[in-house]
Amino acid sequence: KRRNGFIYATAPIPMLRVPKEGEVVKREAKQIDLQELANGLRQIIKINGLVDEKGLFSLLGNQLGYAHVGDVIKARFSQALALIPDLKITPEGNYTLE
Repeated sequence: KRRNGFIYATAPIPMLRVPKEGEVVKREAKQIDLQELANGLRQIIKINGLVDEKGLFSLLGNQLGYAHVGDVIKARFSQALALIPDLKITPEGNYTLE
């Protein structure tokens, strides 16, 4: 769904296991395989075309059921970013795919 020039996910990201609606228990970031996180991050970047780190991590965290993306989760997401082979960082520090 596009709003104010940005695309927002209206459904769970494919290739990413997310909590069921109303489910309280969610996986800790360290329990999620890095490649699964990388798949989710890549899909968000692919959908948006260009995204900053805060927005990227916030959207993925939201999809995974996290109300807040703290330092531990950010570190895990950063590790996953390193696994995306076609990831490109713009001079402004935004993420896109080659």
